[in-house]
Amino acid sequence: PTGIFIAERVIYLASLSVCLLIAALLYRIYQLGWSKSTMLIFIIILSLASVRTYYRNLDFQDDITFFNALLRASPKHLKATYALGQCYEDKNPAKAEAYFKRAIEIAPNHAPVYAMLAGLYLNQDRDTEVLPLVNKAISLSPSLDTAHRVLARYYKKNQDYKKSAEAFLIAINNSPPNARLEQELAVVLSSLGETEQTKIHLKKAIALDPYFAEPLVNLARIARREAREVEAKELLTKALKLEPNNADANNLWGAALLAQGNLCEAKVYLTKAVSFDKELAEAHSNLGVAYAQMNLYNQARFEFQAALKVNPNYLAAKQNLALLDEQGQPSVPPKKQCYYSPKLN
Repeated sequence: PTGIFIAERVIYLASLSVCLLIAALLYRIYQLGWSKSTMLIFIIILSLASVRTYYRNLDFQDDITFFNALLRASPKHLKATYALGQCYEDKNPAKAEAYFKRAIEIAPNHAPVYAMLAGLYLNQDRDTEVLPLVNKAISLSPSLDTAHRVLARYYKKNQDYKKSAEAFLIAINNSPPNARLEQELAVVLSSLGETEQTKIHLKKAIALDPYFAEPLVNLARIARREAREVEAKELLTKALKLEPNNADANNLWGAALLAQGNLCEAKVYLTKAVSFDKELAEAHSNLGVAYAQMNLYNQARFEFQAALKVNPNYLAAKQNLALLDEQGQPSVPPKKQCYYSPKLN
């Protein structure tokens, strides 16, 4: 019965053309002068089909209603149980966990569900429960890319960047080309100080998905660090066109303007950056420098403190806050105050 149910959903839109054909057939029958009893039979059949369609509409509203209906027809349907867990991952993690555990009961040797449950636990900071599930998934299916992804993110979270990079490479080698995996690997390689390898994988990510802003931003960060400002500007321009609300891109653009002494525009971009991501310590610190150069020392102090609240070890914010407390001014000479917000293209 579940096969029929799934087939109904697949051909649901196509069935509308069947309805039109039936309507045309009824009209033709009417023209040919068939008896009223025959017409009545057809009308009854169509009415029953309409009632069925109404209830199917309730089942086909979205993935959750569809898979729940599938489970009503077949309570031990593995794929429907597993799919419901995926549907609830962001909306209701407790329900997602229950469905993943139910899937494991249905099929104890189904590796992907162990990986998905491990990923759910990782997102909930239940780190001690992650490794046993990942190891189980890999023991059942050594080349399962989702298991190696979760393992890589687990090691990254625990700052074991070497093992994280190794796991990401296995995931990449066992999955279709994936821009986000290349980007994640590049971030880990950057933490290992492997700049050239970082560039290679960032460029791969961009080649796979030209509309993915994050690798553009990270390449721009490297370009700025290497004093290639023109290239950095080109990359950031592309990134901001793709994602105007990208906090990292706004922060880097604001930092570049700040270095040029363009305080007014720098303040606009840095303010946007901290509004898009209040946990971005670098943006708070850069905005603090902009305020300090405008002689707005209270606002500067607030931003340096915000940066340290996010990252208590952020050295630049520590140093500038200390200078404000000791001297009442920043480490660079104060410049003009900005009284307006410029128009941005």
